[in-house]
Amino acid sequence: MMAPKVSFIVPLFNHVAQTKVMLTSLQASLPPGLAHEIILVDDASTDGTREWLHTLGNPHLQVVLNAVNMGFARANHAGVALATGEVLALVNNDLIFSPGWLEHMLAVLQNPQCGAGVVGNVQTRVADGALDHAGVQVAASGKLVHMRELPAGHVEHARVFAVTGACCLIRRDVFDAAGGFDEAFVNGGEDIDLCLKVKARGLHVYMAYGSVVQHHVSLSREKAGHQHEINSRLLFTKWRKEFKAELAIVWLRHLQQGMQAPIDGQFTAAILATPHVLARVVADSMLQQEECYWARTLDRKDVNINVAAHCQMQGLRYSAAHGGYVLDSTAELQVTRVRGARNFYVCGQALGEPGSPGVAITLVANGIQVKAFVLAPDEPINAGIIAPVCLPGVTNRFVVSVSAPILVSHFFLDDQVVTVEELRQPA
Repeated sequence: MMAPKVSFIVPLFNHVAQTKVMLTSLQASLPPGLAHEIILVDDASTDGTREWLHTLGNPHLQVVLNAVNMGFARANHAGVALATGEVLALVNNDLIFSPGWLEHMLAVLQNPQCGAGVVGNVQTRVADGALDHAGVQVAASGKLVHMRELPAGHVEHARVFAVTGACCLIRRDVFDAAGGFDEAFVNGGEDIDLCLKVKARGLHVYMAYGSVVQHHVSLSREKAGHQHEINSRLLFTKWRKEFKAELAIVWLRHLQQGMQAPIDGQFTAAILATPHVLARVVADSMLQQEECYWARTLDRKDVNINVAAHCQMQGLRYSAAHGGYVLDSTAELQVTRVRGARNFYVCGQALGEPGSPGVAITLVANGIQVKAFVLAPDEPINAGIIAPVCLPGVTNRFVVSVSAPILVSHFFLDDQVVTVEELRQPA
């Protein structure tokens, strides 16, 4: 199969020394006779990059000089607008190329059995040679992470959830049909969004494991914390259904393989009997956690404000002798409206005499998540679950069981104090 013409789109922003190495290695790595063009888009560099660009004279090179810094998506679009190749190679200016990297990626992109829309490759860190990217996946924590392990055996290519835009191939017609990069993202999330848009059109995202490049890793555009969160929320909101489905698959795999799950405590035996249900419930709960975090940090809005007004308690009795409410065996806090709670704690003190056995306390969130404690008789009670699994649209139930009576002073729910006096006990 004849190789298509390839347009290399390289956005630049400062780091002229690394850009020179990138361009030299790129040109040296290309197969002889490849029809190609290299389009360098300078995004208002201030370090001498522009002066260097004026010295270049090569019929395969085109230069675009942005008057102002336009960001990753728009800089790429400026280059794509001039591209004449059938295939776009989107590459960063902080890469170092070796011969053979392109051929492996093109082979996957052109393989009709793959149905590939986007193809990524293996990237190692320039600093220490460590593997930095073998695809992008959704971790059990709900976060997007780089895969840093290669598949076992000799695997030439495989489908992945997404790949980084630091080095990837995409056909020009596919890029255009997907609408290119979403310019609402600012230097983060554009590449994952593009992968998901391509997948929504029935194509697949692949890794070409035979293609390896070196990467300085985020040299050109550092992620600012606040903007990173804005980008992340936009991405997860836009593709919530897809992220939930992928996260549920990840959790189901964890459950079926008996892997350690990143939760506080354990899952109850009853819910483990239905792993498919549990995987979906946990996936949605983790997305709620992220959504509530973004509401607090980006909107300054607490979605669970005044949570005590939505709580009821069963199982406590008032004791005049102790001047408060006592939990003898089991109590249940019922919450009619709560999303993405950061925590659930019960606080108080044991009522046993000095020298008596410690108090065993068990907390259960919605019959799903359980955590057990054993506290000394004179130790203040401050027992809780971090990030309890919450259920949307129903009454959430938090059960506290004790081996000996305790005096309850208050609860914590989503970092809010809920005093016993505030609770309404149902008739």
